[in-house]
Amino acid sequence: MKYDITNEQIEKMCYDFKALADETRIRIILYLLDGEKSVNDISRAISSSQSATSHQLRILKDYHILKCRKQGTVIFYKIADKHVENIIKMSIKHLDCE
Repeated sequence: MKYDITNEQIEKMCYDFKALADETRIRIILYLLDGEKSVNDISRAISSSQSATSHQLRILKDYHILKCRKQGTVIFYKIADKHVENIIKMSIKHLDCE
């Protein structure tokens, strides 16, 4: 194998990719490529209820793909890691290769 990578690291990669294997979560991430947004803004942008959006945001946060901050009663989310942003952008570019 070209890369010296452990079985545990491969399992971690699979775990991380599972978080991205959902249409709603990809829509959320795509929307957040422009920067931090509130839950209400995200919900409107992806045409989803606030409770369904919050559920998906919680999953992405648990996977450490997003991070959030609270300002008063409003919660804002943004992409936690530039690597995730790069994976999404590379996936978009890959669409042109097919």
